[in-house]
Amino acid sequence: MDITNAVVFACTMIRNPKLALRFIRQLHPDRDPKSVKILVGRDDDPIELTENSNTEEIDKALVEAEKTLISSAASRGARLDLYFEDDVVVIAIEMQRETEPFIISRSIFISAILTAYLTNRGANFEDMKQIRVTFIYLHDPFGFGDCYNPMEFRLLKHLEYDVKESPRIDIYYAGGNSSDTGENIQELMEYFQSPDTYDISKARNDLIRELQIAAVEVMKDGRVQKMITLARLYDMSMQSKWRQEGRQEGRQEGRQEGLAEGEKKKATETAQKMIARNKPIDEIEDFTGLSRGEILKLLPTN
Repeated sequence: MDITNAVVFACTMIRNPKLALRFIRQLHPDRDPKSVKILVGRDDDPIELTENSNTEEIDKALVEAEKTLISSAASRGARLDLYFEDDVVVIAIEMQRETEPFIISRSIFISAILTAYLTNRGANFEDMKQIRVTFIYLHDPFGFGDCYNPMEFRLLKHLEYDVKESPRIDIYYAGGNSSDTGENIQELMEYFQSPDTYDISKARNDLIRELQIAAVEVMKDGRVQKMITLARLYDMSMQSKWRQEGRQEGRQEGRQEGLAEGEKKKATETAQKMIARNKPIDEIEDFTGLSRGEILKLLPTN
């Protein structure tokens, strides 16, 4: 059983919207959403589930999710994201099993989709809610070892200026140093990192026990098993495509023209941190833009 699979996570939340709402309130304690919504296609209205949704409504959501995964095998435009909305913000949540490039671009892409939904519903820009995108990674996306890295867009010359409409990106690394997060989030991240070996009997956070029970039920559902298989095939094809694109861009730009001095210094520092965490050279090469020869020179000599 593997709750950390992105689709199992999503389906668990779809099947149990009450659990989904409890989860988002722990992850974002300053928010109190009343419903969970699922984006299924570019032109479709989102599916909305509340704590009071009945079995028929939940089953319909699962059917639509399955259709989304089947279409995603041939289309990048298909969606299977959860998002939550209250009077102030809209928050999208995604679980990521592997480190992937283009984190910022992916965040902007999701923010743009949510913005389009809001404007299509008649919202004016001055009345727009803030968009938040929350990623939970099982592998360190930046190589810094931190559990929590929030990001917002800022004016580079006036960092203190509050760009109120800026999308917020919250990035969690389940295996990172979580000393700057609350106890509930620390325990959630420990659980997501290794659910198969986590001792549920010692969990202080009741939400973890409920997530485990819900995940076990999900894994018994043959329809969900089919969805998981489709999602894994899709993820594998996308990961292969991203790695290939990353290598090609790196060879054309970073290798031929060379990184700017400041960028190269930052890339070197990141590579050194990734080496200290025993990351594969191919992954360091793709992530930093440094050549294999440059990375090899950074390896310890003893």
